[in-house]
Amino acid sequence: EAEHVANESLDRLDDAGIPAVADPVTDDQPAVTISDALREFGPDRVVVVKHAPGDEAYREEEIIAEIASYSDAPVDVLSAQPTD
Repeated sequence: EAEHVANESLDRLDDAGIPAVADPVTDDQPAVTISDALREFGPDRVVVVKHAPGDEAYREEEIIAEIASYSDAPVDVLSAQPTD
């Protein structure tokens, strides 16, 4: 499901003329994986899409805070739309 969401997000960004890449995190330590990716890619901006309200994952806010602490680039946090 993460790959589907990432691809959908990339399509929407592309439609808006915004170049982007995505690498869904599947590691047991997502903040470490993301930290490594930030060093490798050196992004201009980081966009994190978190679960829809009410569907939040364990430690989601903590992991987002860690991402922001690792990144020299601005970090935007968006919430997914709830699914039925």
